[in-house]
Amino acid sequence: MQTRPQVYSPLQNTALWLTAWLYNVESTDDTVQALTDLGGTHRYRGCELAQLLVDGISALQLHAPYQGSLEAEHTLIAQARAAVGEGTEIWRAISMTQPEGPTIAKALAEPGSDADKLVLDAHGGGSGHTFDWDTIPAEVKAMSLLAGGIGPANVTEALAVGCAGVDLNSAVEYPATAGTWAGYKDAAAVRQTFDTIANFHYPTTSTTSITDEDPS
Repeated sequence: MQTRPQVYSPLQNTALWLTAWLYNVESTDDTVQALTDLGGTHRYRGCELAQLLVDGISALQLHAPYQGSLEAEHTLIAQARAAVGEGTEIWRAISMTQPEGPTIAKALAEPGSDADKLVLDAHGGGSGHTFDWDTIPAEVKAMSLLAGGIGPANVTEALAVGCAGVDLNSAVEYPATAGTWAGYKDAAAVRQTFDTIANFHYPTTSTTSITDEDPS
């Protein structure tokens, strides 16, 4: 598989490669190399959502400010779904640093809601910052990806939150101080993060029953 900077933005190419890796379509080495090579400033403004979809894209992350009401959120998701058609999931990004974030996430996670998944992020997304993970409602986690500043330093703690997955981006890139490499994927950080994910296990708990009864 090749990166396609003339078609996708760096973030879209990243999502495509990570999905291919997760489904064992691409090897870890090839994925790390592809993410290392990604860069650029491609943007898609003024395009119809359907124009951004090609064969192999199964989900659309919907990033937009809070629409002001739950009804307006449902309308936004419905419009996106109508634009992309059947067979493409809609993942609504939610700013969990906004006061209404947890409430909207909980409402959109209810059975029968319009969104297929939620992406729980900080601020407007792409900030590279984390948020207070304790604000995530328990009933939201099973259908949510945890996003915002997740990389090798904190991916273990992020996985332990119990969401359906994690969203990786800026925290596995070279920092702004890296000169011409700034903003490119750091192969070592990507590999370390993938290794941690592959070897992660939820802590197990055991209970011991104590009794005062005479065993005889």
